[in-house]
Amino acid sequence: MTARLVPLLLILITGVPALAAPTADAGKARTTALIAAFKAVERAPAGKALTPAQRAANEGHFKALDALFDRDALLKGALGPNAKALDPAQRARFDADFWWLLRSIAYPDSGAFFERAEHAITRTAVTGAQVDVTVFATLADEDIETEITLHWAGEPLRLVDASFDGASLAKDYQNQFGRILAKKGAAGLLAVLAERRAKIEAAQK
Repeated sequence: MTARLVPLLLILITGVPALAAPTADAGKARTTALIAAFKAVERAPAGKALTPAQRAANEGHFKALDALFDRDALLKGALGPNAKALDPAQRARFDADFWWLLRSIAYPDSGAFFERAEHAITRTAVTGAQVDVTVFATLADEDIETEITLHWAGEPLRLVDASFDGASLAKDYQNQFGRILAKKGAAGLLAVLAERRAKIEAAQK
């Protein structure tokens, strides 16, 4: 059987096109696009709120970033085995508030970081359906050096996790949420997220 017949047979058997294997170049391109999208986000000066024009611009910037993230994978990864502690209604509230917080904090903060940092892609690795792209970043004035590995999967490639100096962000969230659930239960976790969201929303007015 020739190699070019395999995709055709997969279509005939499954009824859907075969997904193209991810490549290192695709991972690099998505990483470059992600950093550029972060840097485009409008950020207010300390102690001030965004102007209406800046908020309007950010609606477009946030949508561009949303397209680079796998929302379902990130939410699932953040809870991990802790998901069983939430009923469906609680899970829906968690997903809404955590995703809002992730976008509201990570998008502008990441933009501010990459705007200041010297950074370069130093390594890529393709493992099955996942591409891991490592960015080495430095902030000389703060004596900070860090390796950020972005984990991409799917078609098109979307971000499913990130690791900072080898530590998975998803695992870190799982540990944080697990501690809160152990002390305060599901209602307590939701209250923590709601309180944090309310503070940020108040500061944005």
